[in-house]
Amino acid sequence: MTREIYCLRCPRGCLLQVEISEAFSTIQGNSCKLGEEFAIQEIRAPRRLFTSSVQVKGGKFPLVPVMTSAPILKEDIPRWISLCHSLSLEAPIEPNTVIARDPFGDGIDLITTWFA
Repeated sequence: MTREIYCLRCPRGCLLQVEISEAFSTIQGNSCKLGEEFAIQEIRAPRRLFTSSVQVKGGKFPLVPVMTSAPILKEDIPRWISLCHSLSLEAPIEPNTVIARDPFGDGIDLITTWFA
């Protein structure tokens, strides 16, 4: 089976053709080594950088944007969403503040990206 995916590792956005079998037989369309690495990761265990917002009490804005400190497995996105919905912070909040340190035991933190 062949699957086409766009590489997200660099600005080129190469269209990759990945032959899927017991072992990867071919990866075509990549302009650099990063494309090959991305294709393998995307097929085996796709990851994304997660961004969201968390409620803030007493701040200038009612929400503060947050992101994970590293890409997370796509299948874990729902539990990160639930975590964000369950949190409520008190102002003031500084950027790059860890608001949830390794909540799921994978070494990834949830951090703020702006003032609140």
